Amino acid sequence: MVAIERKPEPPPETFLSRANGKTFEAVRRLLDRTGQRPCISSSLLSDTEARALGIPASVISSVQDLSRPLFDVLNRGGKGWRGYALAICCEIVGGDFDRLEDWLAFSEILHAGSLIVDDVEDGAKLRRGGPACYLVYGTPSAINSGTLAYFQVQFLIENSGLSEGRKAAIYKEYVDLLRIAHIGQGLDLGLSIASPMLLDLSDSGIAVVEEHVCVSHRLKTGVPFRAFARIGATLGNGSAEEITALGDFFLALGTAYQAIDDVINVAGLHNNTKERGEDLRTGRITLPVVHFLRAAAQPQREILLAEFQAATTDAPTHGRLLDSLAGSGVLDLCRTQARLAVRSELRALARTFPHADLQPLHEFATLVIEDYY
Repeated sequence: MVAIERKPEPPPETFLSRANGKTFEAVRRLLDRTGQRPCISSSLLSDTEARALGIPASVISSVQDLSRPLFDVLNRGGKGWRGYALAICCEIVGGDFDRLEDWLAFSEILHAGSLIVDDVEDGAKLRRGGPACYLVYGTPSAINSGTLAYFQVQFLIENSGLSEGRKAAIYKEYVDLLRIAHIGQGLDLGLSIASPMLLDLSDSGIAVVEEHVCVSHRLKTGVPFRAFARIGATLGNGSAEEITALGDFFLALGTAYQAIDDVINVAGLHNNTKERGEDLRTGRITLPVVHFLRAAAQPQREILLAEFQAATTDAPTHGRLLDSLAGSGVLDLCRTQARLAVRSELRALARTFPHADLQPLHEFATLVIEDYY
């Protein structure tokens, strides 16, 4: 049986801790549906498919092993709170999520797969307190397992018992998520400190770079959040207006979260489960870097750019720039912008749900962008 275990979570965030536990229980149920050996998880191939394709017992264990890198990442724990977007949006529109808890696995498995692929693309060394999967299993196997995870959630949709109309709506959200998030990730990969975009360091040139960073945030992280919210509201049989409003709020929250993730990469995580300064080491243009360049006088910007480029290979320069970024005030600016964006969308959401209790949603948003790290 696939053993999916959780790492301990900080005690104050009790409702997110509960969501974390239920999420990983749902992941275990989806990835090890039969509980027999040898077996293929139903999320990979159904028994009917395995028989129709003539897969003999001698090959079954090899098929199951394709997900080993994914199991590894999931076994390391994680916050597991993305599924909370599905749950709370389902309930806000009047749905009963208690009977839909298997859907908590949807976002967690997609997210874990994306982490495996991201680490290959970014050259990251550390993931959830352990070595990145490609360092353990090799790059080809890591990529295959990470991308395979994107399709293992199909089982949930196919066996949901939903009407064909709602099933089709969820499929659309799911496919749109994958397509648009890949566009966002592609834009992010182009945000290199050596990019031709940085040949123009005027105020207008830096504004163009900031637009690219913000669009990347919106597409690669905001859109998945939006999809989870819209799927949750669809599961709860919400109206078109309700689904749109919740999606818009979570689009803003996901975008704000990615900005905070840029901040965390400079400031570091309290539990050291992610490499501090990884973005600077790999030469990524992030929101703090954009604000840092803008704050410098025009003649100083080219000097700073050369130092950012040197920081990818020179450890002393990397450390000095990391400390300069952390002490410059740009991290507080990023945090303030994230807070304001989320508060604005929360006010808009209240107009669509004037009688709903949105306090849990407000608390969740606060934890995501401020307190949970």
